[in-house]
Amino acid sequence: MLRKFTDGTIEYFVDHVRHLVFARWEGDVRGDDLLATTPALWRTSPEIGRWAAIHDMLDFTGILEHRHSRELMLLRVELVPDFDPNVRTAIVSADPMKRFEIKVTNATAPNRQFQLFASNAEALEWMSADEPGNPCAGLGRDAGPVPWWFDRKTAANAVRAR
Repeated sequence: MLRKFTDGTIEYFVDHVRHLVFARWEGDVRGDDLLATTPALWRTSPEIGRWAAIHDMLDFTGILEHRHSRELMLLRVELVPDFDPNVRTAIVSADPMKRFEIKVTNATAPNRQFQLFASNAEALEWMSADEPGNPCAGLGRDAGPVPWWFDRKTAANAVRAR
């Protein structure tokens, strides 16, 4: 599913086996655009707000202001039923500032687990780690198809935030 914005796109790949959403961000997606379009997306596909997610942001050129992240987290609680606070969100990016954005977002969603990775493969490994409370435990690469962009080159100057 492709969402188009003025200066960017987000392509979603919803994996019903893993209960995992892959999202590839490209260009500049503005926070106010997300606030305007995400509620309708969650109403038609609530799993996108409920399940774990890997956000491939290697081609994302924008910056999400913390107020937009906070508002999205509040909207999710309001609009997405049966949200499991143990779900994980992986960000794949070479931008070292993402570490700080994750910390700010985590402050507004303290129960959700956020991590920064250099590649989609590392992110999926974390998603499928056999750990108590992990809804995707044991559902790694062999559990089903992955999106077309999954095997992109690892970010050369990526920063790990664990």
